[in-house]
Amino acid sequence: MLARITVIKRKLKEIQRRRQLTRRQRRMPEVCLVGYTNAGKSTLLNACSAAEAYVDDRLFATLDTKSRAVFLPDRRQAMLTDTVGFIRHLPHGLVASFRSTLEEISEADLLLLVLDAGHRYLREHLAVVEKTLAEIKADRAPRLLVLNKIDTPAAQAALPELQRDFPDALALSALRQEGVEALKERIVQLLAARPPEKFLPE
Repeated sequence: MLARITVIKRKLKEIQRRRQLTRRQRRMPEVCLVGYTNAGKSTLLNACSAAEAYVDDRLFATLDTKSRAVFLPDRRQAMLTDTVGFIRHLPHGLVASFRSTLEEISEADLLLLVLDAGHRYLREHLAVVEKTLAEIKADRAPRLLVLNKIDTPAAQAALPELQRDFPDALALSALRQEGVEALKERIVQLLAARPPEKFLPE
């Protein structure tokens, strides 16, 4: 485990250096996918942008913050960024390193909080996400709760209660690309207050 932590920390340091260079060159508003690990963020990135981000159910499958330009219904673009999944008990040796990768989130124009709608511990996962956002001072950014994986039987059973408890949330299936266009419409609405010069022209 110690050897793996060392390798991950080395990768994260290089990722942070590359990302700092990239951020300085961006002109589009940035929308970050955040959430507990294995919530389907990489699959959602693929569905929204036709990207081919690596998708896996292993811990830390996504280390780098993969970013793709997404065309929105108003014919403008936004940068959609996938981030490392949060977990409750992060190994001590990785805490500082992962916080450095989460700088992307603290500078985002909009956060999409992605949750597995069928997970039995969804509310606990949401609490971990909210706590982590507060720790990195990203809890004041505009956000949208996204209930993913609604194609699963567990999600279908839980959805009525979730929609009652989280009426502003958007339910979708990234895997089946159901609800993706509705998500893009909501992104347009939530970014409407952002300075127009942050958008690239058609």
